[in-house]
Amino acid sequence: QDHAVVGVEPFTVSDPSASWNLLKNLSFSDFDELLNEGKGYAVISSNGFTYIASQRAQKENPNWADLQIVFKFQRRYLNDLGCTVALGRPYSRGTLRYNTSATSMLDDHLPISDPRYYTHPYDLERVIEGIEFCVKVFEETEAFKKIGAKFSLKPIEECTDTVFRSKDYWACYAQYRTTSLWHTSGSCRMGKPNDRDRSVVDSKLRVHGVKKLRIVDASIFPRIPNANIAAAVIVTAEKISDSLIEDYTLMSKEKIDIGD
Repeated sequence: QDHAVVGVEPFTVSDPSASWNLLKNLSFSDFDELLNEGKGYAVISSNGFTYIASQRAQKENPNWADLQIVFKFQRRYLNDLGCTVALGRPYSRGTLRYNTSATSMLDDHLPISDPRYYTHPYDLERVIEGIEFCVKVFEETEAFKKIGAKFSLKPIEECTDTVFRSKDYWACYAQYRTTSLWHTSGSCRMGKPNDRDRSVVDSKLRVHGVKKLRIVDASIFPRIPNANIAAAVIVTAEKISDSLIEDYTLMSKEKIDIGD
């Protein structure tokens, strides 16, 4: 699994001064103001994040968001803003296969990875909601109305057979403009030793049937975490390091083979 992400951009504003770009304009004096007075432009990051629950998520648990929305400065022009929608808890699952025509184990084309984004209809449905949320924030809220924000991208060539800004258009747009958030997970999922058709490692992340080999990264997650995966990977590594220390301490004291 992976977190699919689609950019909704650019939004332009009529007053360029209202889209002051932190990435381009931040200076040492701004950091001095932050350190000495606790205020100024440097108190904010370059992006703003929010999480929302799609209509489908609200039916299950309204307090568990499944869409990550990122508001950001663009780098093309002074009056550009942007928004990206990242899909949490995807229903779709990808595949990872071997390329039998690869010339060696070092061949870059040995693995064939297909994320299969939006193969489950619920995923595309939720991404469309996220896109419409971005447009609504930029074009309908009072703050952005005051600076004349509007979605300025013309219909993309691949989707001209749909009504611009309709749900069908956004569905087409998402399928052509989606990319990876680089959170690929689940290719060596954790499971019971007697379920080797569907899992690779056990609860201590030992590879089934192989001694002294563990896998400790995002590939072991049975399902991808809801948001950015770094924290989950770090916690997993900390847990397994504790397990290793415990097991090897026991092994050294009792001189037994723990089979890891």
